[in-house]
Amino acid sequence: MRKLGANVVRLHLQFASFMDAPNRPNRLNLARLERLARLAEELGLYLDITGLGSYRVKDIPPWYSKLSEREHWVAQAGFWEAVASTCAGRPGVFAYNLMNEPIVSGESRPAGVWVHPNELGGLHYVEFINLEPAGRQRPDIARQWVRQMTQAIRKHDRRHLVTVGIMTGGMKFPHPEEVAGFPPSKLAAEVDYISVHLYPEKGMLDAAIDTLARFKTSKPLVLEETYPLNCGVPEFSAFLARSRGIANGWLGFYWGQTPEQLQGSILPAEKRTHDWLELFQSINPNRLK
Repeated sequence: MRKLGANVVRLHLQFASFMDAPNRPNRLNLARLERLARLAEELGLYLDITGLGSYRVKDIPPWYSKLSEREHWVAQAGFWEAVASTCAGRPGVFAYNLMNEPIVSGESRPAGVWVHPNELGGLHYVEFINLEPAGRQRPDIARQWVRQMTQAIRKHDRRHLVTVGIMTGGMKFPHPEEVAGFPPSKLAAEVDYISVHLYPEKGMLDAAIDTLARFKTSKPLVLEETYPLNCGVPEFSAFLARSRGIANGWLGFYWGQTPEQLQGSILPAEKRTHDWLELFQSINPNRLK
């Protein structure tokens, strides 16, 4: 990844791997995390540490699902205290992303069902932070949760940046910045920069740019997830070019195969990845010469 020109690598930490009980972190995996941060430093890379993942439903501890909202948040804050105390002194950390794509529920949900039913390849990337609105507004719930997680981090680490990954839900919504319940205008005061996940759709370049612009605040804006998943690489290239006037950083995808290894593949997904990596290198000012 460093040779391709990347300077930030996103790391997804699963809650169950780092918390053995509500108040008992897994010290072995925390030690592994510290070693990984040291490796990143040796390579000249920075880690975007995304936490609280529950991507594999079968791996979610039963005790975690059974917790009340208050207990759930306390356990999640404990996760971030453990991670922050481990990484506070590590210059290889770029930022802490509180959760990949949290969502605030505006209606009552079944007890214990925290992950969103939508899945991709058997993985669940979206998770609810509440099961009951209990008379609260969605942005207020989001801010309270972000504040509690951030306070847990700041007990040990006042240096590294804090953000949260916001999903847009695509371009079909009139107000994509409000889909997850984390409107950037209400969130900006709680984080160091805004992170948005956006995948442009074919023939909807203007809509993609408009969606991105809706996340602009007084804080820096990072396009933390983007890829030509729903459009061709030429159109995606045009999107990235136009986004430069709005965003301050970009993170894409890499699955371990270099452009040279993907060269000549007839598989559509591999050809798209090849073309994306070629584009990434051609427009990336960080690429090693």
